[in-house]
Amino acid sequence: YPPGAWRVVRQTACASGGIACEAVQLARLGEAAPRLGRLEKARGKVVLEPGFGLAAWLRLSRGADLTGGVGPLDEEEEEAWPKWSLADVASHTTPEDSWMAIRGKVYNVSPYLRYHPGGVDTLLDAAGTDATALFQQHHAWVNEDMLSACCVGTLRQ
Repeated sequence: YPPGAWRVVRQTACASGGIACEAVQLARLGEAAPRLGRLEKARGKVVLEPGFGLAAWLRLSRGADLTGGVGPLDEEEEEAWPKWSLADVASHTTPEDSWMAIRGKVYNVSPYLRYHPGGVDTLLDAAGTDATALFQQHHAWVNEDMLSACCVGTLRQ
């Protein structure tokens, strides 16, 4: 690398008013990476690996089948989707196979783990559960449709 070259040390994803953005923080090669600020720490943010920001997730998930073998669902035929019990969801709690329910839909969140701004551990803590309340607490303004490529069905009541 030439003297004074830059490296990515932090990417932050945001979504506001339906517009997705990705902020990238740089540091010069050989210099220490800046630390997370107080606000970022208070919001539970983590430093994402390069290439794992919101824009990268949107590119990956657009039109993709990220259901982990269940198969893509026809959005117009929600009545025909598989129905999963909470016990079914609870059997998927590993990084390779993590499911959670949000607002009545069940998602395979394994492909999203590395893209989550709150970190992998935060999602794994909620894996196997109905995470609706947790999602509402931290992401009430976020449309869970950004996980539509990961949807494996609905939660059976």
